[in-house]
Amino acid sequence: MLHLPKTRYRDGVIRVKQSKTNVLGPVPLHEAPDLMQEIEAALAQRTETTTIVTNEATGRPWTRHHLARKVKEVPRAAGLNEDLWFEDLRRIGLTEGGDSGASAQQLKALGSIKTLAILNTYVLPTDYQAGRVIKLRQKMRTKKGPTSEKARKRTSE
Repeated sequence: MLHLPKTRYRDGVIRVKQSKTNVLGPVPLHEAPDLMQEIEAALAQRTETTTIVTNEATGRPWTRHHLARKVKEVPRAAGLNEDLWFEDLRRIGLTEGGDSGASAQQLKALGSIKTLAILNTYVLPTDYQAGRVIKLRQKMRTKKGPTSEKARKRTSE
C-alpha cells in the first residue's frame, strides 16, 4: 500500500485491499503505537488520503511502478535471484509472521486468506521455524508429564 485513504483507517486498524481478491483485510496497529500515531497525524493533515511510503532520496511518494522497479534492483545488486516479484512482499510478511510463531489462524487473518492450502503458498518453511519446533520439543520433554514416547510405551504394555 502506497497511499492510505482515510476511509480505510479506523480505531487503530488499517484495511488493506488484497490485489488478487479485492478483499479488505485488517492490519491492527495497536501493538505498534508509534506507527499508529504517525499514521493518525498524517491522516489528520489530509482530507482524503495520505502517503504511506516515500522515497527517502526525493521525499516524494513512490508510485507502484517505481517502487516495483527499485525492489527488482535490490536482489540484482546483491547478486541474488532476480526472479522476485513485487507481490512477494506479501509472502515475505507472512513468512516472517510464521517465523515469529504466529498460528495459522493468525496468519490467515492478517493475510485475508481463506484456506490453509492458500496460506501454505504464502508462508514458506524456514530454518528458523524448524529451529523453533526443536526448542518447543525440548521444552516439552523437560516438563513433567507424558511425552509421546512415554505415552506410546504405556499403551503398548
